[in-house]
Amino acid sequence: MVGMTTQDRLNDICEISGLSEDIVRRVFDAERQSIVKSLRKGERATLIGRCVIRPEIRSRLEVGGERKKFIKLFSSVAASLESYLADLTDFEIEDATEDTNELPKGILTAQIQSLV
Repeated sequence: MVGMTTQDRLNDICEISGLSEDIVRRVFDAERQSIVKSLRKGERATLIGRCVIRPEIRSRLEVGGERKKFIKLFSSVAASLESYLADLTDFEIEDATEDTNELPKGILTAQIQSLV
């Protein structure tokens, strides 16, 4: 199953909110800058109503025996999003698959956490 492109997502948000694409893009850009600022400080970053991103400093051994530090990001689904989707047992599918009249099988929303 193919997901929305970035442009599709922007169009959908603009249609739902009634805001222009320019305003939506500026809000997303500001959110990204705010998230990066938090992560650089070692703070967790909350994408309101969507997920929480937690940075951790890790190190690895490079060729030549030198240790190099890097930041690894971990995320978890926001409780509000998870509870909103908790009652779903299947995906909303617009069209049946071309090969058969059966709808494609999906994953349970409870499995999403293990995919993140």
